[in-house]
Amino acid sequence: MRALVVVVVFLGTVNLLFGVDVLHQGNNQVPLGRHKLESSEFTSRFEWALPVVVSNSWLTVGPFPPGQVFLQLDPEAHGPEARFPELSGTQVWLAWKLSTGLHTLRVTTNGLPPGPLTLTLSQTLPNHEPLEALSGSRLALTLPSWQTAPGYTPALEFSWHSNAGFTAQNTVRFQFSGRAGTWLYYPQVWHDEARRWLLTFPSDAIVPLYRVKLVATPNEAPLPADPASILHWPLENLREGDHDWFLWNGRRNILILLTKSYALQAQYLTRLAFFVEKQGYRGTILTEQEALRLHGWNAHDYAPEDLANFFNLVSAEDFPLSAQERELRQRLITQKLLIPTSPGHWKAGQGALLGISDESSPPLRSFLLTHESFHGLYFTTPRYRHTVTQIWNQLTPLCRQQFSNFLAQAHYDVTDLPLVVNEFQAYSLQQDSDGWSDFFSNKVLKAPGRLDLGSTSPLRESLLTYYLQAAEKLDQAVSEDFGLHSGNIQDPIVHFLAGRNSLTLAPP
Repeated sequence: MRALVVVVVFLGTVNLLFGVDVLHQGNNQVPLGRHKLESSEFTSRFEWALPVVVSNSWLTVGPFPPGQVFLQLDPEAHGPEARFPELSGTQVWLAWKLSTGLHTLRVTTNGLPPGPLTLTLSQTLPNHEPLEALSGSRLALTLPSWQTAPGYTPALEFSWHSNAGFTAQNTVRFQFSGRAGTWLYYPQVWHDEARRWLLTFPSDAIVPLYRVKLVATPNEAPLPADPASILHWPLENLREGDHDWFLWNGRRNILILLTKSYALQAQYLTRLAFFVEKQGYRGTILTEQEALRLHGWNAHDYAPEDLANFFNLVSAEDFPLSAQERELRQRLITQKLLIPTSPGHWKAGQGALLGISDESSPPLRSFLLTHESFHGLYFTTPRYRHTVTQIWNQLTPLCRQQFSNFLAQAHYDVTDLPLVVNEFQAYSLQQDSDGWSDFFSNKVLKAPGRLDLGSTSPLRESLLTYYLQAAEKLDQAVSEDFGLHSGNIQDPIVHFLAGRNSLTLAPP
């Protein structure tokens, strides 16, 4: 294998040494020689001496093999620079809108050394495909057509490193918070294959996007997706017909079940809900007839420990499971939320299980997924759990008691303190900060209990102040730990555009 690598690198070096690069400017064609050649298995670096050119023209270079490419004008004078992302699996043309003339162009690429290249200076953007074109703080991508084999779900995966937000748009605009990460674009969700993209970054800094590639998920595996994609997933594209399985992309093994109806969701999760959380039922398994009579939740969240306890008791008592519950158990095992220890016995793995239904209206479904997602983050992040416990303990005993009264009214088993603490953070963060006062005033403080909490009660105002202070601390914690905010777990945030937006690049 090493010999093969050496041969590839050697052949690339020979190509660099003897290939002829050409500069096109109008009707003129000038051969160019590469200088200061450096080439290794991982990096190629070279320079061209070029004539001074008129500003505000496009410089187009290509074709480059897959890899990141870094260009710099007049490096000895610390001239302007630009980085172009890798389009995996295809060669690419690069275009850069120049605002100044140049004497020297330096190229660094982490892909295979390029063969002979064509450089073009022109007033208009050449029509190459695939193309990466950079103008000021905007990057336009024209991607090749793509497809995958049957049995796989395709997506475009964008990877970046950034400390500031940016946007990406085709017929929909996606607004990213800017934290380093990856995002998958599913054309069946947004109804556009999206071969053309316009990305806008906050300044003329080096583009933080470093790779765009086609990925494909086999039908038997959960689909990695962000919350906005899951919330907009078309019912006709559910791979199981009436339900599908997702992973919250970029988070720690948070498995999400999306069902077409509440009735189907109940077949997967109602008995689990009563076993884990319901007042008067916790630790017991309902019969199928009992489960049909009772209402669980409209959305669900479970930790691996509770899942293991449920399925271990089912196994120990030889309790019959529905086909949906057997499917659920196998999914949990495959995803390593359950770890087999012996036949019919499992220990808790790492992660969380969430469930929502498409029968919920879009605003309600978004609200419920927000609530459940904060549970998922709580289950999977020890540091955040510790912070939440500290914030809960800083509340007065009366605050804690009244919130327990609120949960008891909703039939939670409030003798389970970890459950109460977990629900406190999720209920607090399920709405944005403008909704905190209304939630605590009109829901929590109106729950029946032994306290005199009339509308003019000084005690009521005192408890409300403590709740609002706690909510602010929780919001700060999720911002620091996850880059999220109260009421908003969606990154990117989606903006639907009127019609097809122009993706042309104007001069800087």
